[in-house]
Amino acid sequence: MIQRFFALLGLAISCPCMATDPSPYEIHVVRLSSVDLVEKKATADSPRRAGDLNEVVIDNGCGAFRAKFTVIETITGSPRHSLEVKGTIGEWCRLPFSASLNPQVVWLSPDGRGWNLEFALPAYEMKPSQYAIVPLNGVPCLDLNNKEAWTLVPEPIYLGGSATLSSQAVAYLRGVDALFEKEETVFAQRAVILTKGFDTGCSNQRLERP
Repeated sequence: MIQRFFALLGLAISCPCMATDPSPYEIHVVRLSSVDLVEKKATADSPRRAGDLNEVVIDNGCGAFRAKFTVIETITGSPRHSLEVKGTIGEWCRLPFSASLNPQVVWLSPDGRGWNLEFALPAYEMKPSQYAIVPLNGVPCLDLNNKEAWTLVPEPIYLGGSATLSSQAVAYLRGVDALFEKEETVFAQRAVILTKGFDTGCSNQRLERP
């Protein structure tokens, strides 16, 4: 009897159907509370020997940031009241998230007691506690190229003037029947609704910023 018990226990542990592969990311709808910018320390670029060649390494990073966000809604992960997030500021010294007080969706990976920002998009409130995104070039690891992944919204979402969107973004939105143009203004008539347990599909991949 005891041998049978341990045999069944061994099967349960080794059975692939018991394995889980949770996403390493959390997704939250947030509002910016504060942000501190950390200037990049000046360093002299120096040649680096690589075989018989001299290679000059140039870093075009602009610095780093530390930001605090108030959590409006948790999509994936543990519910939280606030988040402390850090990350790098890349080329052109632009923050990888919106510095406004408008809601936005952030994809975060844990880093000790804080979080690293992996990806961010504006969030649009459809109704109380329900938000949507309009990804202009898709979302890494998510298959949003199918029109069925997009939902018609009650009111068109303002995206800006026609000149503010790249030709790639316009083509992408047209491909999912989300683009609505009026005179020289661009709107989205479809959006991707964020629901509880929203699956990033990125358990084994690294998100890339737009």
